[in-house]
Amino acid sequence: MHSSIKKYAAMSDLAIIFMILLVMALVTINSLAGIPTKQSNADSADIFGFYLIPNGLIIELYADGNSVSGRISNTDNYSERKDVNHPDKSLRDQPLLGKRIVSGLTFSSKTKEWTGGQMYAPDKGITVDLKILSVHTDHLMAEGSKFLFSKKLRWEKTAPPEKE
Repeated sequence: MHSSIKKYAAMSDLAIIFMILLVMALVTINSLAGIPTKQSNADSADIFGFYLIPNGLIIELYADGNSVSGRISNTDNYSERKDVNHPDKSLRDQPLLGKRIVSGLTFSSKTKEWTGGQMYAPDKGITVDLKILSVHTDHLMAEGSKFLFSKKLRWEKTAPPEKE
């Protein structure tokens, strides 16, 4: 009976060691999950540049005081050259090229997101709330929302358009 107690004690020691190693591994994995990668919002300045957005426009994101704004810098891949869907009919003859369509984005070091922005969508003639969820070397993930509806979109980083 004495030898079975020793076997039980040896097995429980192994179980305790295994549990300690398992907890240590889980703690390490959990702590690594919070470390930002090179492709995350670790540097808020990574947002600046030119992006091809899903409707075919190329926009330039630039510093505008304490926030970020964006203007249309190329309309070659877009069906319209004028703001034909603008809700104010007197402004529908304005050219889209150079038009500021993003404003008010500010970086939150807490959430690592750009929030508080507005974006005018010339293809629909509406303005939506805008936030940038993540910035990567070759793209960013944006989210536009209006009322209870939201949509996530990938904006592809691109070279500046050639001057004509």
